[in-house]
Amino acid sequence: MPIELGTLSIAVLTAGLLLMLLQVLVNQLLARTRDREDRRASLRNSACVTFQAAFNDILTDLCNIEESYSVAATLRRRFPDHQAAYVRFALRLTGQAKRDLDEAWQEYEKYHRQFEEQTIRLLGVDIPESEQRRIVLGHINRLLAFARET
Repeated sequence: MPIELGTLSIAVLTAGLLLMLLQVLVNQLLARTRDREDRRASLRNSACVTFQAAFNDILTDLCNIEESYSVAATLRRRFPDHQAAYVRFALRLTGQAKRDLDEAWQEYEKYHRQFEEQTIRLLGVDIPESEQRRIVLGHINRLLAFARET
């Protein structure tokens, strides 16, 4: 059965149209995937910025601490903002990065809970304000390292 020129032209034209349609569908799928990834990255970046900003305030406070405010009072005042920023940031992380952030947060939160009125009681010994400041800054810097890596 010989193939006629008209039939061959229709087959080539049909195949070409199908290939173009397939290309359009693949491009649409890739565009949606890119959009979804862009949205996720935007949300992660926004949470990261909020996380960093929450800690910038306490860093400023600790560097310019006045006689009337102790490290404990400063930490107590800022902790709710830190907690909200942590929750939002942690939602945007996955895998090992999330587990590491959670571990660092738990240490910071545990330290926060140890504060009493003006000092930390550790084995019955008062820790000087300068040492409290150093410890708090260490915890904060560890937490902020996750935001810098993101």
